[in-house]
Amino acid sequence: MADELRLVDLNVRSVVHLAHLVLPDLLARGRGRLLVTSSVAAAMPAPLLGTYAASKAFLRSFAWSLRGEVAGSGVTVTTLLPGPTSTDFFREAEMRRTHIGRSPKSRPAHVAHLAVDALERGQAEVATGVVAKTMLVLARVLPQPARAAFHGWFYAPGKG
Repeated sequence: MADELRLVDLNVRSVVHLAHLVLPDLLARGRGRLLVTSSVAAAMPAPLLGTYAASKAFLRSFAWSLRGEVAGSGVTVTTLLPGPTSTDFFREAEMRRTHIGRSPKSRPAHVAHLAVDALERGQAEVATGVVAKTMLVLARVLPQPARAAFHGWFYAPGKG
């Protein structure tokens, strides 16, 4: 339980706190950009990683909500939905042997470049990598039970 609540504090509370600290100054200036890092995991329920996916779904919704609230102010909000990225995440989360842990990964510098480009253009949302883009398509076409089953498989240990 403590680990789950720390994850919620990190992924949800800290982002809400920082956004509310930064946005008033951006709005007062009448210009600015805010980047919220969510995850492609936000698009589907994730058995075996439910708190993580739910926290990322919160961030995606929060960013879209903020974007609507600041519309017309000169401030934009961009949501980053990275797919699997070559970082220590999978090692730290003990997920290297899962299907997603063994999937192709984007380079962190490439993800950052795409994020900054989208941010500078004021784009609403950017997904990075083939896996992320594929998962977003699946999330649009699969019914909820199938999305949950697929995403659960993705986070399950693979063979070998």
